[in-house]
Amino acid sequence: MKAFNVPKSMETLFSKAQAYVQDYFQNLKIDPSKGTIDINGERYILVRAASMSIEFFETVKKLYENDASKSEEVVFQLLFDISHSIGKQDAKKFHKQLSLKDPIEKLSAGPPHFAFSGWAFVDILPESKPTPDENFYLVYNHSYSFESSAWLKANKKINFLFAS
Repeated sequence: MKAFNVPKSMETLFSKAQAYVQDYFQNLKIDPSKGTIDINGERYILVRAASMSIEFFETVKKLYENDASKSEEVVFQLLFDISHSIGKQDAKKFHKQLSLKDPIEKLSAGPPHFAFSGWAFVDILPESKPTPDENFYLVYNHSYSFESSAWLKANKKINFLFAS
């Protein structure tokens, strides 16, 4: 089972990455007597997708209901900043733990890691140019993202667009 979709020319590299990401996530230990979830020597937490998406959005939006014009902007920025920070720090730790140094090798671990950790399935599109220089260009879809899943399960429609 593939944990990513990439153009044919990138398959070998990403398949190799999936193998070591899969090995990493197979070392799972859950110890309710200590309240711990451990994966390969790292403590993890489980959080429902809705808590980090639709419910978070609605809760923070209510905090700013006196200024409705800013509430969506604030919650979008906050969600982005939290997710970006978590992703960036997880990637740094993961790269270090697996001794990944090459930029393209680091990139190739991202989509399988995203899938195995439940964030989303990553589909890297053919127009991408994953090069370790100023010509780097990555076009992708996050299919089955935890955010969209939570909104769909709640049977709620998103009536906003956000682009920065």
